[in-house]
Amino acid sequence: MALNQDWLLSKVTLFVFDKTLTNKNSQSIHTQKQKMDRCYENNFQYLLQLFFEKGNDLSWTSNINNRISVHKIGICGGMNSDVDSKEAVASYSINLTENEIRAILENWRRDLDINWGWIEEFNKLIVRYTKFLKQLKIIGKDLGNVTSVKFSIDGSRLVTSSGDKTVRIWDMSTKSEIQKFRGHSSRVLQAQFSADGFSMASCSWDKTIRIWDLVSGDVRKLTGHLNPVTAIQFSLDNKNILSSSYDTTVRLWDVKLGLETNRSQRHSYPVMDVKIPSNGQSILICLHTNIELWNGQLNEQIQQFVGHSNSVLGAEFSPDEKTILSYSADKTIRIWDIKSGKELNKLEGHTGWVVSAKFSPDSDIIASGSTDKTIRLWDAKSGDEIIKLEGHTRRITGLDFSPDGRTIISSSSDGTIRLWG
Repeated sequence: MALNQDWLLSKVTLFVFDKTLTNKNSQSIHTQKQKMDRCYENNFQYLLQLFFEKGNDLSWTSNINNRISVHKIGICGGMNSDVDSKEAVASYSINLTENEIRAILENWRRDLDINWGWIEEFNKLIVRYTKFLKQLKIIGKDLGNVTSVKFSIDGSRLVTSSGDKTVRIWDMSTKSEIQKFRGHSSRVLQAQFSADGFSMASCSWDKTIRIWDLVSGDVRKLTGHLNPVTAIQFSLDNKNILSSSYDTTVRLWDVKLGLETNRSQRHSYPVMDVKIPSNGQSILICLHTNIELWNGQLNEQIQQFVGHSNSVLGAEFSPDEKTILSYSADKTIRIWDIKSGKELNKLEGHTGWVVSAKFSPDSDIIASGSTDKTIRLWDAKSGDEIIKLEGHTRRITGLDFSPDGRTIISSSSDGTIRLWG
């Protein structure tokens, strides 16, 4: 009998975070913490009993892959049978290893002292995102310095850019490369699909943007920037592309004509990233230690977000576009209220520059990648770190959530693309 993993984890959650905690009874909290300590440090069978709620009639074994099997012991035979004769009368499988379960419990135990007012939501997030404990697959190897990775809007494909001057498209059903594009004369810094999936754009250290027609194979080169192009984004209607550059400008381009249609004033610093919300009525830019929100015509600053102590490397709108996150060489991720410009939260834990960060599609989780070689998941509401993912052997260069929020893709200068889920 196979049991749903989320159901099993919720059993542990309900035990560890009993409803008495919501009453903020310190004695109850202390008791629960003692139980958690016992569960984590001592008898693993005790944990299994939590899963199945009662009794000392459980035994457990590990298979060849160290996955856990649990056996419920019952009495065999009829009225005249030996009452001491017992055998497994039901078996259950848990798709977690002992180490994975212990890691989950360690996260819970570490966070027992958080604000109990939102513990129920936190429990749900822990149950939901413990699946990211596992690296599912290394999709690409020996790719050189992979500089970015991004899902298509339907999640069926990936696009990656690389220091070897190429852009590659990957099929997610087969986890294999299906197209490779050459044309840039220097390393490609970023690539992304258009919203309709028929085109792809890339930007490069060679100061150009290229738009690749994925149906006809045609390519259009956009020139005008005087220094490397740091970031690009398609508008939601696919008619325009926004770009930022070390030349301190932000530029708007007509995709069909391949022409520059608007340009910002020269800023005092290189522009490291640029984003457009879904309504296209404003533009978010990152330069030096600040993030600025400008109107769609790039002639008026609407809001400024100040607080980072080192270069801001990028920013993202939340799915509801009421907040933004920014990530920086100061090793932090910060959450900002767009309307007021106030910092809502600061996420600390990385030991290197934070070079990529994304909201999950439901806004509950933030994933971040760093030069410290780790990916971390954070609760977007509390700012607490949920889990740390390790596996890359060099710095992370990019990451993305799948559109359904079930998997994370990451790229690294170690030459690999890795899928977590």
